[in-house]
Amino acid sequence: MDRYRYTLLLILLLPIIAAGIGSYLAEREVLNSSLIQVSLGAGLLCGVSALFAHYLRSRITHSILLLSIFIVTILTRLTIKSPVNLISLLMVNLVFGYVNHLMIIKVFYHKDLARIRTLFVGLGGGVIFGVYLPYLYSLVGVHYENVFSTFFMFGLIVYVFIAFAMSMADLIIIKSEVEELQSQQSYDEDESDQ
Repeated sequence: MDRYRYTLLLILLLPIIAAGIGSYLAEREVLNSSLIQVSLGAGLLCGVSALFAHYLRSRITHSILLLSIFIVTILTRLTIKSPVNLISLLMVNLVFGYVNHLMIIKVFYHKDLARIRTLFVGLGGGVIFGVYLPYLYSLVGVHYENVFSTFFMFGLIVYVFIAFAMSMADLIIIKSEVEELQSQQSYDEDESDQ
């Protein structure tokens, strides 16, 4: 059981790592500025949603998600150079966090979409970033026009990496769970033989 619990951490760590890699690659191809903190925040929120809502089915999922959103907000506020009202940034990040949460729970873990979930999460992430990033920039005081397509492509790349990492973590966790059940079953059979 301990090995299974440790493999659950993969669903939290791999999306964060993949978001960093995806952000680095997307910035080179799509953007001229660094948005790695936003990408890492998205990876964290997706991983937290998957771990606590899908795997642990915990009653404290929303509390942990709110805490994660608050941490992302504080870290975003620390990296932004201009003064931004913390409450307005928190409200924007609440919407961002819960839309991510719903996408992971309703799209990524939907049993009928298992074969094409990476595509749908990528497209959903592109739309999320296409709306979220211009609003985030407007809070800072930087106004861009007609940048939805740029931010959409950035979000598409980042979320495809996140979804792929979550799929890999999902496969490793399922394999570990099957091995755990098989070892438990063989142990029970040995006990019943004696």
